[in-house]
Amino acid sequence: MLRITLLAVLSAASAASWHSDFKSAGQAARESGKPLLVDFQALWCYSCYFMEQHVLEKPGFLSAAQGLVLAKLDVDTEEGRRLRDEHRANFMPSYLILSSEGREIGRIVGE
Repeated sequence: MLRITLLAVLSAASAASWHSDFKSAGQAARESGKPLLVDFQALWCYSCYFMEQHVLEKPGFLSAAQGLVLAKLDVDTEEGRRLRDEHRANFMPSYLILSSEGREIGRIVGE
């Protein structure tokens, strides 16, 4: 029983913590000095769902993401739409990597 409890605690601790708004994610990146990974997604996007289930929740990604601040933005919200247009993230999913100062340092488009 102790082993199961320990595994549950460790799994919860290794789960990535995603910000749902850009402002708090940017502040966390500035304060920590870590790059910011922004996941532009939409509920209607199958590829977004696929990436969520088969990449973003897997141990390898979660391990690598420890060095990042993470943000998921729904492009169908006012903030998501504005930031999608501002960063020219027109295809779903789009992933932007921003420096802790907010400068784009990488981009991945699609699965």
